[in-house]
Amino acid sequence: MITKNRLFTTILISLSGLILVVLISFFTPIAFTGINKDSFYPYIWLFLTETGGTIGMPIGTAIILLLILKKNTALQTLKSFGLGLTFILICTVCLAKVNEHNLKQVTNSPRPYALILEEHKLLNLENFYGENSTKLSRSIELNSVLLGEQVSPHIKNIHPLVLKHWAFETGFSFPSGHAFISFWIATLLTYLFLDSSFPLLKLGVLVFVGWAALVAISRVAIGAHSALDVSVGGLMGVAIAYLVILTGVFNKLMIKKP
Repeated sequence: MITKNRLFTTILISLSGLILVVLISFFTPIAFTGINKDSFYPYIWLFLTETGGTIGMPIGTAIILLLILKKNTALQTLKSFGLGLTFILICTVCLAKVNEHNLKQVTNSPRPYALILEEHKLLNLENFYGENSTKLSRSIELNSVLLGEQVSPHIKNIHPLVLKHWAFETGFSFPSGHAFISFWIATLLTYLFLDSSFPLLKLGVLVFVGWAALVAISRVAIGAHSALDVSVGGLMGVAIAYLVILTGVFNKLMIKKP
């Protein structure tokens, strides 16, 4: 059974993390602060970014499954594992794919780094995001611009790892997939942890939402997304998680031990 208080608290905590993202990304000079090659910040921001991508999704899924399995009897474990793994992975992958291949294609919003490169006449956005362009063709073009033999003075001070990340992230910008998925996972984890009978475990929700907020902020710091991108992406993640919780699927998976 879904309790209104638990669901309300879940959304309140998640939205609090999202408000933190909005305040920092819109009202502080955080954009492009994590790209300087002489600073240690690129390593921190890039690590956080990766935890919200290919690293964060399986880890978040594993934690959710462990919580589900812990509440089941031995006979129900295998079934719960299969159902939980299938449901969470399908939802996460589908959400990421829809965002990347549908929503972003509608908005056609250039990446912040691409706007800067165009400003310095290093990139022509009309050609870069042209009708016949592909992710591979854009990556090849960016690699030649950013990592070629004749590097522009405008990008000499940018960390090589950031440049490689830019060359890999060549899709459209709005909304942020990393913010979307990280807040989706953090909201589900918050809902599950609030059911714990141990007060210290309940404090873990602050870690999850704090992680999601840092992932979103990292996208702005390395120039991969704008403040609007991550704010809307995070809000979408919270909203989708809320709707999924309302279906009662987690309550059906988390059958209490007698």
